[in-house]
Amino acid sequence: MTKVLKFWRLQPDDRWLVLEAAVLLGFARLGVIVLPFRFLAAALGTQAADLERCETTTPAPQIARVGWAVRRISCHTPWQSNCLTKAVAGRIMLRRRRIASTVYFGLTKTRDGALQAHAWLSTGNSSMTGGSNLNRYTVVAKFID
Repeated sequence: MTKVLKFWRLQPDDRWLVLEAAVLLGFARLGVIVLPFRFLAAALGTQAADLERCETTTPAPQIARVGWAVRRISCHTPWQSNCLTKAVAGRIMLRRRRIASTVYFGLTKTRDGALQAHAWLSTGNSSMTGGSNLNRYTVVAKFID
């Protein structure tokens, strides 16, 4: 089945959500490439202290649908939708819905001793983008709404 056919078989609300994610992934990628990090950091929100956590009372299905849309379309974009791009796009989508979230930046060492950076987006205790096994990263910065 072609990608276009799969797209058209989605429910109308899901199609709009995937389209929104695709457009915002494009803008996020452009911002990640073009903007100095200090501007990107300012757009992400307030840098949080270690103990601050973003709590949300938004129903989990609404949050999960946004995460699903970002993850689903990110594999099909003509540009690289890396972890930071997905976190920024997801953050924008959640802000549009007035849902609080936290963007995390973490570092870990690879087997050969090199540093590996990662970014992910969470709401409450659940990770929306960035995958699993996040406890292997040392959080170096958090940005909250």
